[in-house]
Amino acid sequence: MKITLTVRFTSGETITVSTTPLAIMRWEKRTGKSAATLADNYSVTDLILLAYEAARVGGIVVPADPEQWAADIDELLDTGADRVGPTEPEPSAG
Repeated sequence: MKITLTVRFTSGETITVSTTPLAIMRWEKRTGKSAATLADNYSVTDLILLAYEAARVGGIVVPADPEQWAADIDELLDTGADRVGPTEPEPSAG
């Protein structure tokens, strides 16, 4: 599962981040939710925390408190999502 989010801050800076398995794992630990629920039910808080964790994993320096980071967000755009849960591998030809 990969979710791409664009975050525009009040400063005018814009970043685009994509979730990784580590970012999703951290989001799951922080929220107590399963990534499987994202396909059907997510909140703005979920998107902000996913963007926060993806930024951290991606090496972007963020405040220790995600609420402090969120306070500087002007706009959050879900710019691309593959919210299909884990799938079985395709049978190999041969």
